Amino acid sequence: DGLCVTVTHASARAGFYGHCPTAAVSDALPRLRPLPVKTVFDKISLRHAEPPVPRQYVACTEDRAMPIALQRFVIERSPGISVQTLESDHSPFISHPGELVSALQNQL
Repeated sequence: DGLCVTVTHASARAGFYGHCPTAAVSDALPRLRPLPVKTVFDKISLRHAEPPVPRQYVACTEDRAMPIALQRFVIERSPGISVQTLESDHSPFISHPGELVSALQNQL
């Protein structure tokens, strides 16, 4: 209907879970849901938030769903954002949870 994006399990396995253990991928795939397109394209503004909202980004160099070149493009257009880089796929919360926690703690 043009309102949501969906992916097949095969595409999700290749695009989201490249470094993840097989059992974790098997557990994650049935949990996937359609993604409303508006969540990707709607702009939000945090410029006037009090107190200011810290902005953090974890760049994943092995992400096939959002390649690192696209991530860098987005980061360049986000002044003031704190960036950490992981050699990870799109799902570091599954494939590299310890490294993800460390990266987020380093941004605080």
